[in-house]
Amino acid sequence: MVDKKKKAQTPRDLRKKSKRIKESRDALKEQSKKKAIDIKKLRGTIDDLKESRNSWKTQYQQAVEKNIKLRTDIKDQSKLFKESEKTISEKDKQLLELHRKCEELKKKKK
Repeated sequence: MVDKKKKAQTPRDLRKKSKRIKESRDALKEQSKKKAIDIKKLRGTIDDLKESRNSWKTQYQQAVEKNIKLRTDIKDQSKLFKESEKTISEKDKQLLELHRKCEELKKKKK
């Protein structure tokens, strides 16, 4: 046991240990840099996704408002159509009545 402790304390062993620790530290630094770069990329992606989501939300809201407006316009147009249909049917009845009267007058004249 005593030999192992002394062997670990030799300058050569200390240099090897120091070199391994430095290499390990450098590897950890490199991994940390890569992770930092990945995080920055992901932050950019997150920002892009937030902008896209907000854009889609506004487009959706505009589409909903447009849909509501179109529905009210359709209801108004259908009311107008029904009213005009009623007046047309009334006018048709009046026209038919006039046509009958005209036919009756023609018969009387003959």
